[in-house]
Amino acid sequence: EIASQALGRALFAREVSAYWLRRSWDYIRSEPLDWIRLMGRKWLIVWNVRELEDADDFYLYQKWSWLLRGLGWANHFGLLVPLAAMGLVLTWRQWRELWLLYALLLSFALTVALFYVFGRHRLAMVPALALFAGASLSQFGPLFRKREVRQSLIAAAALLLTIAMVYWPVMGERTPSAAGLNNLGIVLAQQGRIEMALRSYRLALQAEPRFIAAHYNLATLLARHGKIDEAKLLLHEAIKINPGYAMAHNKLGEITAAQGDLEVAVVHFREAVGIQPQLAEARRNLEKAIALRNKKP
Repeated sequence: EIASQALGRALFAREVSAYWLRRSWDYIRSEPLDWIRLMGRKWLIVWNVRELEDADDFYLYQKWSWLLRGLGWANHFGLLVPLAAMGLVLTWRQWRELWLLYALLLSFALTVALFYVFGRHRLAMVPALALFAGASLSQFGPLFRKREVRQSLIAAAALLLTIAMVYWPVMGERTPSAAGLNNLGIVLAQQGRIEMALRSYRLALQAEPRFIAAHYNLATLLARHGKIDEAKLLLHEAIKINPGYAMAHNKLGEITAAQGDLEVAVVHFREAVGIQPQLAEARRNLEKAIALRNKKP
């Protein structure tokens, strides 16, 4: 959508990819230090204890599943990665036999950091991490009993330093995300559980006040149930956050048209079409509003 707006026409998938690739290279060339800082932050996120959600939110599902709540206390990168770091130290003397595992783990981590960090994207790292974590559990005890103090201290230091890294608060609390709460609100609204849907949208905005999708969905549901003033306020807030949000302009046009203010509705519909010409709903609304306005005496 953003690429299409920038180029002023509908794009094929390969054209969208080419657009963002050009934008990425332009950014790296113009802001190299900022890009390095960004990559450093993304590298920390790759190993962080918090799962970065995509369409599915693990922390939201935990509220509905006793099994996930039970597993969640230990089944995460906050335990796996430190143990794997200690295992890497303890198995370093076997690097000739294990170099392929090192290469796989590093390549997976770099790929995730370079592109987009999601919990599901870093899942490919888990098998290699689990092998090294298992090595730490099997080798540290015998090593300690043999009183190999130096190697034991190095392994323990690796464990503690990695714990500090993975628990570094680079991503916020391990709580349901705005996107997850917004998606839950959509499902609840479809099921007719309106009050629960409204609460979920409001929680999404508490979690991320600038999350415009939650503004839009909450406004749509409020307008559908007669709370017009609050709905319009939310849509104006969404447009203030992102003036190029065509759907918010279109929804404001629909609300004002339903109130009989066709002049203002036409302005909003035109704004929506100007921002996103391929938004068919806004085009239809604009044509209808103009026709109704012209029929007025």
